[in-house]
Amino acid sequence: MKNFNEPIIRRAAEADLPAITELFAGTVRNINSKNYTEKEIRIWASGADNLNMWKKRIERQYFVVSEVYGIITGFSSIEPDGYLDFLYVHKDYQRHGFAKALLEEIERKAIEQKNTLVFIHVSKTARGFFEKHGYKYEGDEVSPGFEYVNGKTIPVDDVTFINSKMVKLL
Repeated sequence: MKNFNEPIIRRAAEADLPAITELFAGTVRNINSKNYTEKEIRIWASGADNLNMWKKRIERQYFVVSEVYGIITGFSSIEPDGYLDFLYVHKDYQRHGFAKALLEEIERKAIEQKNTLVFIHVSKTARGFFEKHGYKYEGDEVSPGFEYVNGKTIPVDDVTFINSKMVKLL
């Protein structure tokens, strides 16, 4: 196992988009593929191509990246209402504390924003991580599948995603 110094956690910038979207797609294809079908992974990973969505999230949310030796190892974001939108760690940097460092920063920001709780809709793959960090399961949420193709979001009628709604009181 590699030994890393503490990661630098910093605000994401539009210039980080290539690394963020590559990390997102790579993590979905290589880590989440253990819990989802090939079609589900293809649909999920296609979200990396929706650059307009990513730009808006970086502008609107508190969106941070973790970085070590100039390499973006993960990213996370939170809305002003306490909704934790993203937490992804690069497929090659799993289990080195980057997710924990990002989560701690997001929770720090939530307290700064005066949120009384943080809530998230997590994948099957991520549920155990959040339970380990004090998040409680509150039920399932079903979302339709959408694929991003040639600049357009296309509904995929035969695919739905079931995520667990989880909450942590601050």
